[in-house]
Amino acid sequence: MRIHRFLWTQWRQRRVATAVITFSGIDAGNVYTVNLRKDSSGRWIIEEYMRHYQAVGPGSTDNRLVASGVAMQRFRLRSGAYVVRLVNSDNKTVALFE
Repeated sequence: MRIHRFLWTQWRQRRVATAVITFSGIDAGNVYTVNLRKDSSGRWIIEEYMRHYQAVGPGSTDNRLVASGVAMQRFRLRSGAYVVRLVNSDNKTVALFE
């Protein structure tokens, strides 16, 4: 996916970046936002937020923090493509956009 390549490139070059991806269905969907930035102490962090929306009913929800991390790792899929995963402060990997 291009978004994984974009995030990996920005992370490796230590550039502030925001990536937004929308998964939509017939009447509902999710909007994921990933931010690469420095925190107040100057350490680079990754934050993933998700907002759910739907056409009928309560409407959309506020952004909620899904995951935060201090590093990224690149993983090769069976197809040969790559994805990136967030590494949290406990050194566990977390898949993005799930």
